[in-house]
Order: sequence, then structure tokens, then C-alpha cells
Amino acid sequence: MDHADAALYQGKRCRARCFAYFSEDLTLAARERIALESRLRRAIDQQELRVFYQPQVDIASGRIVGAEALVRWLDPTEGLIPPILFIPLLKKPA
Repeated sequence: MDHADAALYQGKRCRARCFAYFSEDLTLAARERIALESRLRRAIDQQELRVFYQPQVDIASGRIVGAEALVRWLDPTEGLIPPILFIPLLKKPA
């Protein structure tokens, strides 16, 4: 049942007409995602998320016209965790 569940989850991620077969890679990916989710919960509790502000510059004039706030995860052992790894975990499932 666990193997079928992993394949079902992979098929749903596709969001199109597709199918998925179980493989050990699916189990490994699911375990890594669960471990990262757990670490992220701890990171939120430990206030490891940081906000950095990045200026938005008008190329023609060189003037700063705004700023954007970027969240970064500063893990005490791994350093900065790229947002591409943890932002998808923060989104609610469809």
C-alpha cells in the first residue's frame, strides 16, 4: 500500500494525464521531503528564517525604484538553504 501511495502522490504532482510506477526513487524522494518538512518546522520554531531586502534598480537611470523581500533559511549546520528547496513545502496542497 505504501508503494501504491507513493506512486499516486507522484501521479498527482504531474497535474496532467499521466501515470506513475513505484520505484525506490519515489520512496527516497518522499523520505527526503518528510525530513525536510520536519527540519523546516524546527527552523520556524527556532527562528532560522531570515528576510533579506533586495533593491529593484531602474536600468536606464540606475536609481533604486523599489525593493523586494526575500526569505532565506539559515540552517545552523548547512548554512543557507536555497528557497527552491523549502518554499514548495510552505504551499498548501491543491
